Amino acid sequence: MGTRSTFRVEALDWGSMSIIAPHGELDVSVQQTLLAEIDRVLAKRPVVLAVDLRGLTFMDSTGVHALISTGLRCQEQGQRFFVIRGGGHIDRVLNACGVDGCFEMVGGPDQLPDGEFTLSSGL
Repeated sequence: MGTRSTFRVEALDWGSMSIIAPHGELDVSVQQTLLAEIDRVLAKRPVVLAVDLRGLTFMDSTGVHALISTGLRCQEQGQRFFVIRGGGHIDRVLNACGVDGCFEMVGGPDQLPDGEFTLSSGL
């Protein structure tokens, strides 16, 4: 049995944009931590929400489900939803599940609608 990474979620708000950045291993054991942060951020009704997957070292179908449900919630509330690619394993999971085309996917925060935000935020 290997050592599991510590899971944490950061959220950054800038004007009408929010970025949620999970770090570590995203699986069913930490799902509620991520969903609680998504709920907290969505309650503020940002115009743009992005989930930054670059800090993840592992993601299973739990993470895919969280992205799908977040995207649907944003659509229902009239918000734009972006996913910042995680690379490697994370991108392969999204591709294997067939959802990589379901979101507005970008390679980094500098590709989000407000580039000044991402350059000054340190993400």
